[in-house]
Amino acid sequence: MTMMFSSPVAVLRKLKISVVYLMLYGFLLNGIVCHPTEEFDYNLSDDMIVALNEYTECGVQNEDFFSAKFRSTEPSDNKSVGRWPWMAYVYEKRDDKMSTQICGGTLIDSQHIVTAAHCVEYYNEPDKYGLILGDNTTIIYSESEKLLGVSSVLRHDNYNETTLDNDIALLQLKNRVIFSENVRPACLPPQGLQIDETDLAFYSESQAGKQCTVLAMKQSEQIWPETNIIHELQVPILPRLLCTSITGGKNASEYANRMIHENSRKFCAGGIAGEDSCYGDGGAPLLCRDDTGKYILHGITSYGPSPCGQENLPGVYTQVSEYREWIEMHRK
Repeated sequence: MTMMFSSPVAVLRKLKISVVYLMLYGFLLNGIVCHPTEEFDYNLSDDMIVALNEYTECGVQNEDFFSAKFRSTEPSDNKSVGRWPWMAYVYEKRDDKMSTQICGGTLIDSQHIVTAAHCVEYYNEPDKYGLILGDNTTIIYSESEKLLGVSSVLRHDNYNETTLDNDIALLQLKNRVIFSENVRPACLPPQGLQIDETDLAFYSESQAGKQCTVLAMKQSEQIWPETNIIHELQVPILPRLLCTSITGGKNASEYANRMIHENSRKFCAGGIAGEDSCYGDGGAPLLCRDDTGKYILHGITSYGPSPCGQENLPGVYTQVSEYREWIEMHRK
């Protein structure tokens, strides 16, 4: 007699399908389709995560999936779920339930999200925050969506609320996520890489003058045609000298006098009229594609001119490569 055993992957898939059916049944009873109120509660080791699936490689985009382009007239639907599988939505809780989405973030491994420090005012109260992964909207539930709790919030020790220097934070999830087609990490740049470098000795590694991608969701209606879904925008990376010149001098007031200096751990991107990250986009990723086609997290949306989207006034982003060692030290 031959005994048949299901593989761990098969069991996991069956469980996932059962959970989805139960959730959909509950939604039908209530007459509405929305986000579940309960967070996923499981805890797996990195070894188990690797064993259970093949989606552990960082920076791989699902190119075949639809995505809302800048000023797109396409309707929002679930076809865009998974195109940017590292995109996270950070929200505040009220009475232990989702209240409002406040910022974006980026999944960098199975248990950590990188976002902006200015997004997490209650850094000593991690239970005030939650995360959504695997979805393209905060309005309609999709079966790939994961609602996750936060166990710790680490803002950079030298974060300055006035200048927004060191505008970076690391959120640790209560439980590790299982990577999938719709949930996988972005890649991190090496420590010290200057994304806006124009020195010929280092220019081969620089992204200055190149087009990179900014992701956003909770956009001001003056910039994006539709809110609450992922949008993507191609922006040029400005050379450091130009960034320093623009954010200082006569334009200083547009940036609340937060001038970029030669040694600032920030950079500028954008500057095209009507095309900019905007209010509510803080913490969201700016990604550049490397020679292998992988997406590298180079920037975290920090601040910009007010109002946003002005000609020749770019957005300002925290330069992730300046914090790679800090990230590695605190995610162990």
